[in-house]
Amino acid sequence: MKKLMLAASIAASFLSACGDKAPTPPAGTDEEISAVALQPNARCIAPETVEQLKTMAFDAARRLSTADPVRMNDLQRQSVAKLEMPLLNAHDKTLDRTTCSGRLRIEVPVGARSLFGPDDLVADVTYSMQPAADGTGLVYQVDQFGRIPGLIGYADLSQFNQNRSGSSAPATAPSLVVQQPSSVGTASFDCRRARTSVEQMICADPGLGELDRQMAAAYARRRQAQPGSGSEQTAWIAIRNTCSDTGCLYKVYEERIGQLSD
Repeated sequence: MKKLMLAASIAASFLSACGDKAPTPPAGTDEEISAVALQPNARCIAPETVEQLKTMAFDAARRLSTADPVRMNDLQRQSVAKLEMPLLNAHDKTLDRTTCSGRLRIEVPVGARSLFGPDDLVADVTYSMQPAADGTGLVYQVDQFGRIPGLIGYADLSQFNQNRSGSSAPATAPSLVVQQPSSVGTASFDCRRARTSVEQMICADPGLGELDRQMAAAYARRRQAQPGSGSEQTAWIAIRNTCSDTGCLYKVYEERIGQLSD
């Protein structure tokens, strides 16, 4: 309940500053309420969103780093991300896609402050989010993190005086899907984890990626209106996965979008 009250308070402060009315928090238990259930303005600054921005920044740093992964994990776990000057840029109602911008600031623990200047880990970011097709949460995208990945990735973390007894893998909210930008069609799921031939065809075709996002948005609206529609979507995914070419995929996606729009 404290988490919900904090998110609502932050959202109210941000929206009042913009002259807008704060959205009414959705009903439900703490476990049921996440950024996917919030209004667009509140999604921009939801605690889950800020945590995901931090996770994505550290993931980008890992791709550059040769440091001990345990130290990197500890640094991420002990660092705190803050989002300054958040702004709702746009909201696509058709896709339920929210685009925001703000200044991301990562504050490292005391033991790592000698490695970074006070304003080093700061970047102006533009980020977007929309519901995943399988209803697991939000798919996030960020254009870039400025100097943050390079500064963390190339830092000499052997100087990081962390407490190894508390070491652990970085925590990631299980209800969220993180997706990095891609030069090809971006689907509603994480294309970095595409394994099946169908998923790879969707991620490689911009038109199919767009249809997948449209279908995901339509399904999210259906789930809100009819909470018990998950089995129908699961059955459709099984049919989709029998396709062996893009022509078949275009057909099943267009048919499913039509069904969800009825």
